[in-house]
Amino acid sequence: PGATPLNYAVTVSKDSHLYFTNAAALGTAGGGGEVLDMQLTTTVTNHSARTSPVSYTTTDGAIHIAITVDRGPYTPAMCPATPVVDSNMSILMGLTVTPSPFKVTTNWCTNVGGPVSQDAGTVRNRSASPLVTTIDGKSQPIVWVGGSMSQAQPPTGPANNTAANLLYGVDGETGAVLYKGGNCTGIRQWTTPIAVKGHIVLGGMGHLCSWSPQP
Repeated sequence: PGATPLNYAVTVSKDSHLYFTNAAALGTAGGGGEVLDMQLTTTVTNHSARTSPVSYTTTDGAIHIAITVDRGPYTPAMCPATPVVDSNMSILMGLTVTPSPFKVTTNWCTNVGGPVSQDAGTVRNRSASPLVTTIDGKSQPIVWVGGSMSQAQPPTGPANNTAANLLYGVDGETGAVLYKGGNCTGIRQWTTPIAVKGHIVLGGMGHLCSWSPQP
């Protein structure tokens, strides 16, 4: 409400840019309609943004967006977090949109991926797409995403053999990790969880894994 333009289309480009466009201008002869081009990392050469963002509205009327990014580097303003996130690993990033005057602010970041991997087929440090659930459409938003077990690189951690097998549940307002667990082997990159009758379901290689979140 009160936004100019009234409706936005939001998407990312592979070179780590988040775009807000005037939805009414899409498909028109004149084209254009770009309202904001927001760079998510300090470099555009590492092809780090590959998944669709998700949006949700909270009880205070705030509009939020969550997106996964493969790796940084980031500035503190790009990715506010305490402790600071590891820029070599995949993150989940939360932003808030103020409609009038229009403004986009990054509120939180948290690591959800493992060490840099030569295997591009599994998540590891590659992005998986997020899902958002609430208890009534606005209250207690949780952002769910598939991620890796280990976030340690050699010599303290495994040498590029940490395929994604976990489900992360992250507070959609604060970025606090509410849940990290499971053993769903072989989650592929860009896989999105689904919510079905109180369960969060993720697909692995040749199987499905289901979690039952409890209050």
